[in-house]
Amino acid sequence: MSKRALYAFCFLLYIFLSTFLINSSWFSYLNVEATPLWLKSGTYVEFRSERNAFTLIEFINNSELLYEDLGSGLKGKTLFILRWECLSLNDSVAELEIAVKLVLVEDNRSFEMFTRVFVDVNSRDVYSVNGTPCGKTMLWLPTNLEVGDKVVFGYPECYVEGTVTDKEYYIETPSYGYQKCFEVKFDRQPVKILYKNETYTHTLWNLLNYDLDTGILIETPRLMGEGSLYALGIFQIASEMLIYDTNVDLGPGLIWPEMLDVLWAVPPILFFVFVFFVVYWRRRKRRRIARRRGK
Repeated sequence: MSKRALYAFCFLLYIFLSTFLINSSWFSYLNVEATPLWLKSGTYVEFRSERNAFTLIEFINNSELLYEDLGSGLKGKTLFILRWECLSLNDSVAELEIAVKLVLVEDNRSFEMFTRVFVDVNSRDVYSVNGTPCGKTMLWLPTNLEVGDKVVFGYPECYVEGTVTDKEYYIETPSYGYQKCFEVKFDRQPVKILYKNETYTHTLWNLLNYDLDTGILIETPRLMGEGSLYALGIFQIASEMLIYDTNVDLGPGLIWPEMLDVLWAVPPILFFVFVFFVVYWRRRKRRRIARRRGK
């Protein structure tokens, strides 16, 4: 190739790259590609937990929602439900509806709270409908994280750093069988949370399990420090939350953990069957001996 042809090729390549990189729609394309493929208008995830609890919700302002506040003086079984749904997705900003519902199972009473928030999908920053920063969401994470990687959680002015501590293990879900997960945790850290022009002292900690294929939160012992709940003034839902329902394809449940469960159950069964036949055979043998002696 002659020098003149080479210069012409480089010039044309420069014009091509400049045109696409400067064009704002190209940047929008890049942002869309950074958005999880499963996230779109109508996507929803629901978590549930059922347990005996006296304290149901702890708020940022240090107040609490107690069992008796919902009309019952006795501690009983409560169904905790958290549901989030994507109402719209514009480039990298998702509008979510957040719903928290508590059901007093024995009294057939319920309590619900709703809000809407905006989430920058790339940074996981949460904003209220009036633009107030609410912190980071932990409802999903990127799927390309490795053990040792750091992840930021928490609220404005008091963010904390979590660490990916495990990967490639599995968790059993009630609706989707065993799913491969990765684990993120952050240890107890005292923070001062600014909420409605007041500062409140809390301790943040959590252990979070995410679906390995989608990055969606699967399970957490306490939903604490979630940015979208900041808009409701909630510091934590005092119960283990496990994914219950979603229209996101998590993939088929793993079969071999279920097979292991079966194998663990088989030996005791075989043992009792063996004992039964040994006892039966001995009794039958004794009867035969007794009959012979009787003759």
